[in-house]
Amino acid sequence: VSCQQLIYLTDTTAPGIICPDDVTMECDEDPDPTANPSLGVATTSGDNCATNDDIAIFFMDATDQLFNGCDAFNFTITRTWVAQDICGNSSTCVQMITVEDSTPPVINCPANINVSCNENTDPAALGVATTTDNCDPFVQPTFSDVVSGSTAGCNQSSTITRTWLGTDDCGNASTCVQ
Repeated sequence: VSCQQLIYLTDTTAPGIICPDDVTMECDEDPDPTANPSLGVATTSGDNCATNDDIAIFFMDATDQLFNGCDAFNFTITRTWVAQDICGNSSTCVQMITVEDSTPPVINCPANINVSCNENTDPAALGVATTTDNCDPFVQPTFSDVVSGSTAGCNQSSTITRTWLGTDDCGNASTCVQ
């Protein structure tokens, strides 16, 4: 007498996953971990049936980014990493990526200039500072003047010290002097 027994092997155990550390990055950095290796990638700690080569690792991002003012450049990416084996079993872990704008704009002053005492000293006539910023494309320079020296008589000689200020939406600032 003989009988036959069928034994079904099923994989119902999810693979293990190890998340990269939480990180902070500058707002102009690429959030893609393949382009920005400093962000790290999740790894698997193994599976009961599949080999590590059979485990897919991918991620999904959610952000709390607002698109006005400094909030456009300071936000959090909640990156959910997933390790999935060939049977569809999956594990997740969460990595927090803090995005911030902490870099001041670069400001370039117009050249120093000598003018006659009766000439126009407005920035439109003497030059305007220019700014660039790693995150905020709309930094408008402002200026303040301090006048020193004599402005009376034949020896009218004074110096205008024009300080230019570039401040981005997050309050990072740089100055230069003309």
